Amino acid sequence: MLDYMEGPLRLFLGDVLVVARGLFGKRADTLARGIPEAVLKSAADVPIVVVYPGRIEEPVALCARIIRERWFGDGSRAVAYECLRILLERDKPSPWPAALTDEIVRELKAYEDSRIDEAKLLDSVGAWIAEAERPAEPTA
Repeated sequence: MLDYMEGPLRLFLGDVLVVARGLFGKRADTLARGIPEAVLKSAADVPIVVVYPGRIEEPVALCARIIRERWFGDGSRAVAYECLRILLERDKPSPWPAALTDEIVRELKAYEDSRIDEAKLLDSVGAWIAEAERPAEPTA
């Protein structure tokens, strides 16, 4: 499962399948049918992503790949969102406010529909994290 030791976080294909199973309630072998064969063969014992503290590029790239290659058919966006959330919460809980969830989902849909590219998705994730890290305005 997820490696929460000091240093980089390693996410394995099995971890992604656990996320998908939690979302869809299907067996891992059934869910794996949509994953490209090259990914299945190369990712058996090797992490599919290694994320270093404070980095967002790798989680966004994995999220984009899951959506682009449609690993889980119509459910790919939901799995990508959960993997992105898990990877970004490694450094601190809730890297973005719950109020931004709809905006995040809309942006992932825009990527899925090819209305934005991966660079724009990366910029958006960076903006969401900056928003979450901004100190709250004092109330009068």
